[in-house]
Amino acid sequence: MAMRRASAPAPARPVVEVVLVVAVVLLGSCVGGGRAALLKAHFYRHSCPAAEVVVRDIVLARVAADPAVLPARLLRLFFHDCFVRALSNLPRPSDNFTALEVNFANKGLDVKDLVILSGAHTIGVGHCNNFGARLFNFTGAAAPSADPTLNAAYATQLRSTCGSPSNNATTVPMDPGSAARFDAHYFVNLKLGRGLFQSDAALLTDRRAAALVHSLTCQDYFLQEFKNAVRKMGRVGVLTGDQGEIRKNCRVVNGGD
Repeated sequence: MAMRRASAPAPARPVVEVVLVVAVVLLGSCVGGGRAALLKAHFYRHSCPAAEVVVRDIVLARVAADPAVLPARLLRLFFHDCFVRALSNLPRPSDNFTALEVNFANKGLDVKDLVILSGAHTIGVGHCNNFGARLFNFTGAAAPSADPTLNAAYATQLRSTCGSPSNNATTVPMDPGSAARFDAHYFVNLKLGRGLFQSDAALLTDRRAAALVHSLTCQDYFLQEFKNAVRKMGRVGVLTGDQGEIRKNCRVVNGGD
């Protein structure tokens, strides 16, 4: 088991509480930018007073029915809703730090936001094909060889589970040992070489990001900073009035391929 700091950490935030926060933010869409004055907290208080209660009750019921999967999916939905207008703008699991920094900077988010929001990987799973290249012949050698930044035992476990770098059916937890709890354990794992994606490991290749990773192993600090970063991300590319569209397929703009 990964070692934690000597001081007693704050209790892990129940996943359902985090999901409820995200769900309420989604009610107001992505708020901020030059159009921030058009939207505000409790936007539906007068036009639809029961909106937040209805969303809360539905989310509670759905999460209770699917606690292992739905919370992570709803959190990812918020990232997609606020971060992209087309799927190609979303950061990739194989991105290096430079690509990640540029991608986030293009959305008005800095290195601190990048590292903190990566902590969303504390819940959910990843498909083997999104990290399989790190497990098999990473250096181009004939025998199976893993990314040297991966913990050796962890790499062996992942290779055994996935079987092939192209396996797109099998999934593994993104935060082994604490995949069902929204906590700072992702950053503890990352320091131990147990970051699942190349984009996770990339956080340790930059001095600024690595220092933040160390600080974010503190539970209280992570939870507070994640809340702030999510609010900031919620101000990315806000659309109001008749701007934008309700997509028929969330992966592409309407009329796209």
